[in-house]
Amino acid sequence: MSVPSIEQIAATLASAGFGGVTLSALERAGIFNALLSSRGNRTHAAHQLGVSVRTIQRKLKASDDASFPDQSPDDVEGATLR
Repeated sequence: MSVPSIEQIAATLASAGFGGVTLSALERAGIFNALLSSRGNRTHAAHQLGVSVRTIQRKLKASDDASFPDQSPDDVEGATLR
C-alpha cells in the first residue's frame, strides 16, 4: 500500500467539500477533539492521536490558543477554533 501524496490528499479533501482547509487547521481540530474526548488529559489525547505528549505540548504552545481545553469540555463552552 502506497502513501498518498499531499496533492492526492488535498484533491480528496476538496472533492469532499473541504477545499481551502489547511493542514494546520486539520491538525488543530484533531488535537482539540482529542483533548475534548479525553476531558483535557493530554496523555490520553496523545495516545488517541498516536503522538507523544511532548508533541501535544509543543503544538499547544505554538498555537498559544486559549480555546484549547485544559481540564474538561465544560471549561471551553462555546470555544471555537480560529
